[in-house]
Amino acid sequence: KKIMPNLHSTLNDALNLDKATAKMMALHPKLKFRMADPFHYKEKQKTFFQKYIQPFGTFLLFPIRLIGALASLAFTNVWAQIAMFGYRPAYDDEGHLRPLSTWRKYAFYPAVYSFRAFLACLGFHYIQVKGKPASKEEAPIVVANHISILEPLVIGLLHIPMIVAKNAMRYYPGFANLLYATQSILVDRKNPNSRIDCINDITYRTNHPEFPQLLIFPEGTTHDENSLIHFKRGAFIPGLPVQPIVVRYPNNGFNPTYTVRGPSLPRMMLRCLMEPYNNIELEYLPVYYPSEAEKADPDLYASNVQKVMANAMVSPLVTSHSYFDHQLLTHALKKNPSIHLNTSLNHIHAQLTQNPFQWNRERNDYYELMDSFATLDKSMNSCIDRNDYFDAYQSKASLDSLERAYQHLDVDNTNCVDFHDFVLRMAPYYSKEDGLLSPTSAIDSFTADHM
Repeated sequence: KKIMPNLHSTLNDALNLDKATAKMMALHPKLKFRMADPFHYKEKQKTFFQKYIQPFGTFLLFPIRLIGALASLAFTNVWAQIAMFGYRPAYDDEGHLRPLSTWRKYAFYPAVYSFRAFLACLGFHYIQVKGKPASKEEAPIVVANHISILEPLVIGLLHIPMIVAKNAMRYYPGFANLLYATQSILVDRKNPNSRIDCINDITYRTNHPEFPQLLIFPEGTTHDENSLIHFKRGAFIPGLPVQPIVVRYPNNGFNPTYTVRGPSLPRMMLRCLMEPYNNIELEYLPVYYPSEAEKADPDLYASNVQKVMANAMVSPLVTSHSYFDHQLLTHALKKNPSIHLNTSLNHIHAQLTQNPFQWNRERNDYYELMDSFATLDKSMNSCIDRNDYFDAYQSKASLDSLERAYQHLDVDNTNCVDFHDFVLRMAPYYSKEDGLLSPTSAIDSFTADHM
């Protein structure tokens, strides 16, 4: 049974998609948007107790929790400042940061207990741990799936590691001192030099015996809890053993997923404070020792570790989506709140680079085309159907001419041109040898050529 090419590419991204699901997606093409979108947010079904009785208890519990959370976080920061009192970063002859002295590390330990109290105030009374955490000697690097902002807090509590985090974290109230005290690595993802420095720091510190373990979330951004997205290569460039951790949030009263579609950060923290209890489970998988081929190829190493983690999860959706998709979706939602990305930019880009087009993923190409796509998608169902296309061009051509043009755009004959197909059809017109056309000019050229 025929499955559309763009749908077939989406199916290849998933590890556990059975034939019945594939058939259903083929018969209902619009359904694929939600099934293949790792940034989708779904509220959990509440029980009668959670819906009607729990709010009365929450009314009394919330102010106590809030005061306790603020107080414990304040104590944690005080201990962090004491541990770093008088500290001046010291560097070796090659410009590498030296590890903290032993007394500073011990002085920071009281902060661990006050931070545990902070997590308890957020409803995490018990942290369920499966498997055995490895030592720094066994696994210098710890990698985990990234669902919410909560995993760095919980794993950080258990390991007191260095963390690779975005530079903006230094401005988060209450957490800047913790990152400073753990000598975490902050990276500006928009700055190529910062990314290179980050890789150099990862390689140096993971090979240095006096630095603690390094915690990295190789996906680089958050997504829904039933997905795994593209693993970046940074954690795997040193070629050292890593210990994967699979994070789950079982039986929670609300979905703690922090995605572009979900609740804002303040609202999510508020929800944590209002729940009687929150569950989190950390499953420590066996240490993964890379082969010589994996040491030589960080992308292969990253992909194989991702497969190991996927096998430990329950029917995950594994896609090639990445941080770029997250940013593009954030941009697109400003124009179309219901839009979905049914395939990843990595997949689209791989197809585009097989053709002689001038294309740069990090330029504004995709953003500009997304703006045009969202403008044409007047029905706001993440696809351009005949009505959308005809409404845009009916003043410029006859219906017969537009029908012929639309058939070239909708090669699968589904009356649904998604963003994946839209980019592939527009690329020859948008990216010319003599320079870039505007998206509007590219669409006009396409329409004129196929009428």
